[in-house]
Amino acid sequence: PCANAEHIFLGAYSHHSCKSCKQTTCKVCTNFIEKEPFCLQCSMVEVLLPGVDVNGLMTVTQMRDELKCRYNFDSVDKLSIEEVEDAWASHSLHRTIEELTDDIEFPALPASAIDAGDQWEPLAEIDFSLGGSFLLNSNIDDKYIPGILELFASFVKFDDGKTKQTNWQKDGAVYDAMPSMFVKFAKNCRFDLGYRLLRRCVRHALDSRTASLDNQTAKLILYDGKVGIHLKAPIPASMWDMTNISAQAFSDASLQRTT
Repeated sequence: PCANAEHIFLGAYSHHSCKSCKQTTCKVCTNFIEKEPFCLQCSMVEVLLPGVDVNGLMTVTQMRDELKCRYNFDSVDKLSIEEVEDAWASHSLHRTIEELTDDIEFPALPASAIDAGDQWEPLAEIDFSLGGSFLLNSNIDDKYIPGILELFASFVKFDDGKTKQTNWQKDGAVYDAMPSMFVKFAKNCRFDLGYRLLRRCVRHALDSRTASLDNQTAKLILYDGKVGIHLKAPIPASMWDMTNISAQAFSDASLQRTT
């Protein structure tokens, strides 16, 4: 069994031992940091606080005071030394994540915006099975046609391969496999490089269980002066016999929201 999730993998499948917690993880649930394998939980700590023993930064008394005064932690005086250290480390990590996420650009709107739909103006509903005939829709003002064409062109626009996406010796092949718009979204909605997110996108795209958009509908929207699209489609879970309903709203300039 993999330590990071409730799934089992074949022993012959590539697997690793986390450098930090020593638990065994499958290839999918392993992150490499400076060529060393880490499970997903430990890799997050290593990225945020590399090589730092958080328990050694403050005395237990200082930790108690900070938990009480800064975080309004109830009954902190009743906690044991180990419980104080664990609670302080958890809050410290959470604070670090919050500081990092301040610079994250996407998504631009909260998850509730997908269902409410009141953050953008609807232009028209389109049926992909009818191809580009929606461009003849009389409800679409002609002034939006260039923006619509620009949006759909961005779906198939790839980077020229000359831009370095990472500080690795060689960028992963996934950066060449995905349109540049989605690479931008992935890199700017994570505090890492968005590499795992892009790999997940490719995996779902190649999953034979994933229904084609050819028979789906979507909505053209207007957000912040830019033409965008609101998609909604069933996406099979990677390791479970279940399907999730995924929704996204984005333009070629901004990822508004995804659920």
